Formats: sequence, structure tokens, C-alpha cells
Amino acid sequence: MIRHSLILFTTLSLGFAPAPVYRPKPETKPDHWKMLVGRWVGDTPNKGYTVDISDGRMVYNGTIIYTLTLDPVARPATYDIKGTAGTTATFTGIYKLEGDTLTLCYNGGNQGRPAAFGKGINEVYKRKK
Repeated sequence: MIRHSLILFTTLSLGFAPAPVYRPKPETKPDHWKMLVGRWVGDTPNKGYTVDISDGRMVYNGTIIYTLTLDPVARPATYDIKGTAGTTATFTGIYKLEGDTLTLCYNGGNQGRPAAFGKGINEVYKRKK
């Protein structure tokens, strides 16, 4: 009798046990730094200009060096640059990366960040291979 009660108790306990909590697999988000690193050549309207991006740094046209801060989680993704060599200017902007095309939209530091593409200075770059 005790044996049957034990089996019944075990079966009922397992039958009414809560289902495991669903935990989705964490999304693997792309590393924007790795995707942006490299040389970018201006397409429109800055044909021939270059932007070299490395971790935390942007070099514009080979002479002007900026510190670069990204926020890829923001929608649209944002960036800030501050001149360290060749200029002291600061800019706030948004960016999008589509394959080998980098689009930047920005304003001077005191004008505020553009809310959408086309609302500031727009530049398009293609990755140099």
C-alpha cells in the first residue's frame, strides 16, 4: 500500500510540476566596430574623400583625426566624433551600414543630432576592398 502511494505521489508530482520557463536564446548582435573598421571611400556627395575607422578612432581624408563613439543599440544607430588632431570640432550623427555602404548623417555639435536621414549633412561611403 505504501509502495502504491509512493508511486501515485511521484506520478502526480511530476504530472503537476510546472513547465520549464521559456528562455529564448540570446540574440547574437553584430559587432558594429568590427563591421565598420577599415577604409571607406566617399561616393556622394564627397567623391574621393576617405574615412578610416578603427576602434574608437576616425581619420577623415588622412589628416583630421577624431575620437569616435558608437551607440549601435539606438534606433537609428548613433555616433559622436570629437576632433583630436587637425580640428577641435565635434559632430553628432546617425549612421546605417548596409553591406559595403556606410551612410552618415550629422550636424555640428551645437545643432543637435539629426532625427532621421536627410535631416542633416548626408554622406555615403563605399568600403574599399
